[in-house]
Amino acid sequence: MDAKFDVFIAGAGPVGLYFAYQMIQFGHSVYICDKGKGPTTQSRAILMTSRTIETLANRGIAHHFLSKSIMTPGVQVFSAGRKVGTINAVGDTPFPHWTCLPQNRTEEIFESILPKGIIHRETQVIEYKQHADHVCVAVRHRNGETTTVCARYLIAADGAHSTIRKSTPGWTFDGYSVATRFAMADAVLDGKDAGLFMNERVNSISHPKGNVKQYVAKLRCHPL
Repeated sequence: MDAKFDVFIAGAGPVGLYFAYQMIQFGHSVYICDKGKGPTTQSRAILMTSRTIETLANRGIAHHFLSKSIMTPGVQVFSAGRKVGTINAVGDTPFPHWTCLPQNRTEEIFESILPKGIIHRETQVIEYKQHADHVCVAVRHRNGETTTVCARYLIAADGAHSTIRKSTPGWTFDGYSVATRFAMADAVLDGKDAGLFMNERVNSISHPKGNVKQYVAKLRCHPL
C-alpha cells in the first residue's frame, strides 16, 4: 500500500526543514526525502539576514539559532593592505545585525526541533506522477528498494540539481549565466596581521586579482 501524507518534501536543507516545521505546526503530516547521510558537513550558507531572524522569531524558534550564532555588526573593507571603511548592519528591526551560523549547524538545529523519524536519509526521488488531487513519488532507498509515497502536495527543495524541477515541463530558468569564478573555504587565520580581523566583523578584502570576503571565524593570533 502506498504511504500517504499531506506534504512530501524533497530535500532536507534549511528550506525544506523550515517548511516541514511550518507544516507540522499547522497539523499536517510530512515526509522528507534526502539523499544525504545527515546534515551537510560544510558551512555553505553562513549568513542570516535580520528579516530571516524576524521570521524565525515570529515562529518562536529564533533563540535556537541565535544561541549558536555569532552576531556581527557589519563589514569592514580593506584595500592595498589597509582598512578603508566600514558598513554597519542597521535598520528598523529588533535584530540590527548579521547573524553568522554555518549551514550544518542550521540543519542540525532544525532537525532537533522536528519530530523524530520524518527525515528519511539516503533516499532519492526517482520520479513523480501528478494525479487529480495528489502526487505519487517513487523513492529509492539505500538498499536499492523503491517505494511509492503519495501526498497532497509535493515541495521541491532539493537544490540546483532538483530532480523534480528537471522532470517538470515548463520549469525553466530563463536568462543567462555570469562567468564568475569563486571558492569557499573554512580556514583558520594565523600570523602577525590576524589581529586586524578580531572585531567580529565580516571582512571584505580588495585585491587586483579579485575580492575576498571573510565571514566571522575563530581566529588565532600569535605574536612574532
